[in-house]
Amino acid sequence: MVSVQNLLAGVLPPTARLLGGESGLQGQVTWAATMRTRPPAFESLQGGEAALLSLSALHALQAVESSLTLPKVVESLAEARVSAVLVAGIEGEALASDLQKAIALADEHALPLIALLRQPPLTDIERDIITSVVSQRGGQDQRATAIYQELLALSLRRAGIQVMVERLMLALQKPVVLEDEIGHVIQLAIPGEAGWATPPLLEQAIQAQPARSLFVKAGKPQPGTTRHAGLHPLAEQQELPTLGKIRLVTPVLLGSEVVGYCSVIEEVRRLDTLDHLALEQVVPLLALELGRVRELAAVELRLQGDALDEVLEGNEGDQAQVLLRARQLGYDLERAFVVAVAVLPEEDAAPGKSEPGALGSAKRWARQLSNEAERLFPGVILRGRATEVVLLLPVEGGGTGALPPRMKERLGEFLARLDPQCVEAGLRIGISRPASNASELGARFREARQAVTIGRRLFSQHPLTFFGSLGFYRLLFHLYGLEDVRAFYEETLGPLIAYDRRTDSELVQTLEMYFACNGNLSQAAQQLHLHRNSLLYRLERISEVLHADLDDAEIRLSLQVALRMRHLYLD
Repeated sequence: MVSVQNLLAGVLPPTARLLGGESGLQGQVTWAATMRTRPPAFESLQGGEAALLSLSALHALQAVESSLTLPKVVESLAEARVSAVLVAGIEGEALASDLQKAIALADEHALPLIALLRQPPLTDIERDIITSVVSQRGGQDQRATAIYQELLALSLRRAGIQVMVERLMLALQKPVVLEDEIGHVIQLAIPGEAGWATPPLLEQAIQAQPARSLFVKAGKPQPGTTRHAGLHPLAEQQELPTLGKIRLVTPVLLGSEVVGYCSVIEEVRRLDTLDHLALEQVVPLLALELGRVRELAAVELRLQGDALDEVLEGNEGDQAQVLLRARQLGYDLERAFVVAVAVLPEEDAAPGKSEPGALGSAKRWARQLSNEAERLFPGVILRGRATEVVLLLPVEGGGTGALPPRMKERLGEFLARLDPQCVEAGLRIGISRPASNASELGARFREARQAVTIGRRLFSQHPLTFFGSLGFYRLLFHLYGLEDVRAFYEETLGPLIAYDRRTDSELVQTLEMYFACNGNLSQAAQQLHLHRNSLLYRLERISEVLHADLDDAEIRLSLQVALRMRHLYLD
């Protein structure tokens, strides 16, 4: 690998002298570029170049743009992340002030500023630098191939993701991070040498800027990123400002599906060609390994799901055998749980689903939902079925019929961390009352499903419904489908509904608000934006249509029950 220090030691003329930016001498040089005498001064800077310029070229450019000075050029090249600035023709007192400013900027940006004194033509120096880079790159190609072969052997031996990520870290001597497609860290390997952030600190910095955010809009790098020439077409560089580092990120593709992201982290000016080459070659192996992990997880979930289904569906049989089988598969069902059923929206319901890289499928939403549940509810048991995810959330202190305050807080946090698109597209979550043992899980599972159905009809603006707070609606739900119930509903409220449809009036709404205000005429009139006399007229009309006395307690009760039926499932 060619560093700026290597250039000074063996490539540049002996008269080259370092003026400033000494702390950047270990920066890696990827190419060389010479300033032109007409705008733009440099073409296609990608970062890592040794930028060569002469004062004569700078003076020629000043004829077009008088404000262009040496400090301004150094500042601009630092922003372009070149590895060094080499200046020819520095002499005389006229440049003294600008030169001192340029040196101060070089020190500030850790950008080596090198004076070329009595040098050969800049074209010769450019050629020598490029020749050195190309010859070294051949060796890097060989090293990258060796890394690939080592990881290929590990993959064939089924060594696993953790071992492969650690070996890549050892080969590059830089932190390596593997994230899932949502942006959560799967594996993190850090060199043992001093100076690197601790794993929790590094993981926190990464999760604050998940790799997925760089690729949501394909081909449009987000702020804080730069595309690097010659890399995988989706590779990006991203600053980690809280750590003063930069990372090179490449998507891990399994076919056309993104299954994760692999990153190499380094000092701002020390990402080199080997990092790029190694990532490009190794990422397909990581994709295969993640594919295996998915397959194994799917098989394990299928086996576990069979045992869990026997409990949730309430199948009769030897309960002890079911519990034993569940325990063998890693489930401890002999504790208290709350059952949550999350019904995910279909993919077609997702807003902006055509946007490249966006989370636009129930499959990905289910994976995110499962990941967040595992983080917030230690010991959670999961079961995925098509667009439905069942979660058994452990409850401290056993089943009491009410949700503990801590459980309510975590459910709120859980909902806040889910993808907003999923919630907007129609995610619904039903929460059961706590089950104190496995024998109650079947009933609690049905409660959670009922809460989803009832919540969708009654509380459409809120995605989460607790069965224990549904009160009277829990009784009505079980009456659904009975002929006598429908007959009661049609006899009690049917004439008023038919009258509203025929005359385009709002008597049903008026009656509902009247009961909601406990018969308080003034309050109901205010809520309906009516004069009190207008409300009295409507109530008289309702009595006439229904042939009922609204002051009769039995009739009032029947009407209120019918109105709740209408909201739940009959109208």
